[in-house]
Amino acid sequence: VTRITQLKKDKFIEAYKSTNGNITDSASIANIERKTYYNWLEADQNFAMSILDSEADLNDSIRQVLISKAAE
Repeated sequence: VTRITQLKKDKFIEAYKSTNGNITDSASIANIERKTYYNWLEADQNFAMSILDSEADLNDSIRQVLISKAAE
């Protein structure tokens, strides 16, 4: 993995978290194509794990909001 590729992956992961998992917006922020994201998911286990971790965090956040709303 080149340094530039790793920087783009890191930027994508940051954007993925900040856009609540929006792939299109994250790809745009990281200046990559959506296809590149899917290629990285297949080829790079560390990247895929970072995305899964981000999704788990997002799911936890959503769950908390739903629980709070249900209690109102």
